[in-house]
Amino acid sequence: MSISCLRPLRTLITWIEGSPRSRRCLKIAAGLLLAGLLLSGLILGPFGVGAYLGGLLNRSPFGTALVALAGWSYLLVHGVRKLLASRGAIGSGTSKVVVFWAVVVGCIVASFILHSVGVYPAWMPRFARGFERRLQTRTDIDAIRAWLHALDPNDYADERPGSFVEVLDRADQPQDIARLRARVWLELDEAGRPKVRLAWDASKLGSWGLVIGDERMETPASDHSMYGERCLQLRPGVYFWEREG
Repeated sequence: MSISCLRPLRTLITWIEGSPRSRRCLKIAAGLLLAGLLLSGLILGPFGVGAYLGGLLNRSPFGTALVALAGWSYLLVHGVRKLLASRGAIGSGTSKVVVFWAVVVGCIVASFILHSVGVYPAWMPRFARGFERRLQTRTDIDAIRAWLHALDPNDYADERPGSFVEVLDRADQPQDIARLRARVWLELDEAGRPKVRLAWDASKLGSWGLVIGDERMETPASDHSMYGERCLQLRPGVYFWEREG
């Protein structure tokens, strides 16, 4: 690569690191990003965006909640420290800092208060919607259903409807399921039709996953007891489930 090809990149780096104008632009960009986070916290709740991203990336909802809590806590503590450090100072620049961090702290406290009184919906629907978006690009539901329909009914003729049939090893899974890297087992729905259950992150904090079956399969009612399974239909015959550890 010639030196001339690197000049635009070097010029950009020099502009970012050395130009007062670039620093001002970065401050504006950071301010807009922070304003967006605060607005999302007030509209969706302090864990709304984190829950959706957790589902989109298929990462533990409990882990994403802890990350979101750590981020909000850092902003809150930093904001309070800025306010305390600016107390008694004089000057228009200082007053702007006080107003800015007062708004930040107020928004964070307000979002957590609203969350604690139940204004925002639970995190699970947002996580499930992010997970559904991931499914649209990563999973061929029709192919998995075709595999289920091709199973030999005689293999599970002695099992009761709604019961567990068997754990499926990776070698026994169709490619559309195996690439999802989940724990997989075969079950029967309440009508005796086969369905496949996928699970991730079976830890002490809990687990979550997906059940895919016939389009006529009904989504079970959620069990809101401590270790009950909470379910949310994503589409006919497909539902998201979550259970605490």
